[in-house]
Amino acid sequence: MQPLRDYGFLRDIEGASDFEINEQFFSVQGEGYWAGTPAWFVRLQGCEIGCPWCDSKSTWKRGENRLALADLVRGIPYDARHVVITGGEPFEQDIRRLQAALHREGRRVQVETSGCYDVYGPDWITVSPKFFKPLSQQALKRADEIKQVVVSADDITRLQSDVLPYVNQFVPVFLQPVSNGSRALKLCIDACKRYGYRLSLQTHKLIGIQ
Repeated sequence: MQPLRDYGFLRDIEGASDFEINEQFFSVQGEGYWAGTPAWFVRLQGCEIGCPWCDSKSTWKRGENRLALADLVRGIPYDARHVVITGGEPFEQDIRRLQAALHREGRRVQVETSGCYDVYGPDWITVSPKFFKPLSQQALKRADEIKQVVVSADDITRLQSDVLPYVNQFVPVFLQPVSNGSRALKLCIDACKRYGYRLSLQTHKLIGIQ
């Protein structure tokens, strides 16, 4: 897969949709299926879910830092072949134009979502279920991976009762201990051994990168 830099295309989308952006950066994906993959992160602004342990609370408030689509796409390095759209909650904004623009440039796109909103697009959909709002069955059925943050044993119970019945049996399921905590880590390891789930650590935090 070879990313393209089609300047004529960028001119075509001048004046198109803009997006509320919290930050962008080039790093290595630290979690889930694509862990270890160099990736450009587009962290969108806005999230109404309000997880108490959220490590990105600066994304919650809407109405800040708008960026035009063409400028957003133009700012992505040529070598960033994998682009992660995250948040916040990406599907609180209409990201179809952004997805289409990234595809046209030959990028592989991953979208990280809470599973509380219907999803769209041909991208890799990472659903990290949040139980503070009703889950979308459509999002669960569309998921390419499930990445369950575990705070307590209740999260594993709800994963099994409220999430997995709607997920394709071949979709990989990751358990991720909240903040890499030792107590949650033990819960995850025990459940992985018992049920065959996979363990996901926040490796970017362990090695001290963003």
